[in-house]
Amino acid sequence: MKIYRVSLTILCLSAMGVLLSCSPSPTPASTPEPDATTAAPVETPVPATEELLPTQTEITPEPEVTTVRPPDSPPQPAAQPHFKPGEKLTMDFIQMVSLDEGWALQGPYVLVTEDGGSTWREVTPPEPLLEGILAQAYAAFANESTAWVVYGFDTLDSTDPAYAYFQIPAEASVWVTYDGGETWTPSPPLTHEVYGDTTWAEFTAVDDITAWMMVRGVYVGAGTHYVAQLFRTEDGISWEPLDADVGVDYTGMVFANRDSGWLTWQTVGAYAAAPPEYTVTGDSGFNWEMRELPPPDDSPDLFEKYEYCEPFQTNLLSDSEVRLLVACFDYYDPPKDFISYLYSSDDG
Repeated sequence: MKIYRVSLTILCLSAMGVLLSCSPSPTPASTPEPDATTAAPVETPVPATEELLPTQTEITPEPEVTTVRPPDSPPQPAAQPHFKPGEKLTMDFIQMVSLDEGWALQGPYVLVTEDGGSTWREVTPPEPLLEGILAQAYAAFANESTAWVVYGFDTLDSTDPAYAYFQIPAEASVWVTYDGGETWTPSPPLTHEVYGDTTWAEFTAVDDITAWMMVRGVYVGAGTHYVAQLFRTEDGISWEPLDADVGVDYTGMVFANRDSGWLTWQTVGAYAAAPPEYTVTGDSGFNWEMRELPPPDDSPDLFEKYEYCEPFQTNLLSDSEVRLLVACFDYYDPPKDFISYLYSSDDG
């Protein structure tokens, strides 16, 4: 498959600052001293309390308390812009969330548009970017206001991003914004356990506080090996690790809501199990059920004819309506024989 990179020539606006104003708290009124001429309250006799039977318990209701977890770090303004007005941009990734509003990535830089892409404004998180060290942003954009970003850094001092080996530090933080990139808040350190020649992150989000992140890695040694670790946030700030198969090459991670999600992966050799497998969760990713795809009706021996059959590009239209692709191909590179199917399910 050939991948073409498209350069876009567009205008870039400088980032806007945010002026915060605070009003002083009102001074509480002083309590007046009691008047010496005020009559003392009359004591009312309290009736004797009826003796409780042994099976009775006197319960005093406690006030309901709602605990809100404060962020570990206060919001910080976006970094100073790196682009000049009118400078040409080469986008790595664009995601529009409406006809006018959208996000984009160029290397480590994050940009937003509010006019359908005619102009762009930089809103990069204040991640420390070292001079001469290439960095790459991995992100998820929930809507026009909410986004998560985590960074990987080149370990070989490359000068061309196409040949860089980016790695996400184990103690990396995930930046989150709720105001379209004007300010960002870092998460507590991930302390992930993913390693490899290169590591990166993939996200999926269902609202402005619920998202999943797969930190992935790959290394070569007596074959190609994959490692991964799945994380989830339910407050938008902190990320907790979840159990998932760590030795597979994931091809898709998608959630329909806070509970229902799918994971798909590709097999990595002729000796891998067939037919293609996938897993589903109904409890937000804490537990997963492995399933197998059935062969097509018009080709019941499909998974025996081809050594490689991979599911990918899963789309959950709801928690029960699913569409995904399956591609089968031979060993050769490029494949000399291949076939693909669109799978559909309306009952999960």
